[in-house]
Formats: sequence, C-alpha cells, structure tokens
Amino acid sequence: MDNFLAMERKGRDLFKSLLEDGNITKYKESTGRYNPVDFYLIHNEDKIVAEIKCRDIRYVNYPTHLMETEKLKSLLTVKDTHDCKAAWYVNFFGEDICFIYNADKVKNLRSETAYCNYTTANYNYYKTTKGVIMIPTNLAGIFIRKNGRWRNGSLKDITTFAA
Repeated sequence: MDNFLAMERKGRDLFKSLLEDGNITKYKESTGRYNPVDFYLIHNEDKIVAEIKCRDIRYVNYPTHLMETEKLKSLLTVKDTHDCKAAWYVNFFGEDICFIYNADKVKNLRSETAYCNYTTANYNYYKTTKGVIMIPTNLAGIFIRKNGRWRNGSLKDITTFAA
C-alpha cells in the first residue's frame, strides 16, 4: 500500500471512530483514489459530505490551518450536487485530536498563494505553488480522544493536551 492510500485509510478509520462515538451510524465511504470527498453521512436528518486530512501533530497549535482553494471548491460542488446541508473539512492531528471546519463558514476567507507539499502523503518529495485559505482555528469544532472515546474539546484543551 502506498503512502497516499495508507494516509487515506488512517483518516477514514479515525473518522469512523469519531462518527461511531457520536452515534452517527448512517455513513458511506467514497470509492476511487482521487474522489473529491471521503465520506457521505447523515447527521440529525441532514446529509453531509466530508473530506478528511491527516496532519502532523506539530501543526495543531498553529493559529490557522491550511485548506487548498481547489479542495474547497470541489467540496462545495459535491455538497450542492448531492443536495447536502453541509460540507465538512476534517483535520486529524496525530490520532487523538480532530478539527472540523464547515466549508460554508470558511468559503469567503481571503485566498493566497503558498508553496506547499504536492500532496499531504508525499510531503518529502515534491512541492508546488497552490491557492490556499488560512482558516482561523476558532472556526473549528474540536474533538479530543481520551481513554479511547471522542469528546468535544476547545482550543484551551488542545494547548494543554498537545503540550
């Protein structure tokens, strides 16, 4: 299994554990290597699409988190074409911290150009210029896994948990 698929599998497994701890049982993983979303789910009768990223824990306490503008556009397009209520951008930092951003709440943030890894999975090999938005972390829903269970968290919790 290449690094891309290994990171995809890790993120999907972490997300499934988060969903199950939240009693969300109606979900389906997407298929295909480069699908614009990773999950389709129903939460409180609302259809939601989700894109998942696994990030290095060293980035968890940054004041902003990066999202590619093309990823945002793709996520919102799938949300609209599948008549979904929300599109989530899910970022796992390590295996016990999760930030979830609602794409509709970040879509109007100013975009900029950044020199980034070509893909999250291939961070050692190739860099390229991409359009990105820098999302303030206070826009996230935060979840922390303690003793094997996911719970709501806060930025203050993250500071002490990840120290």
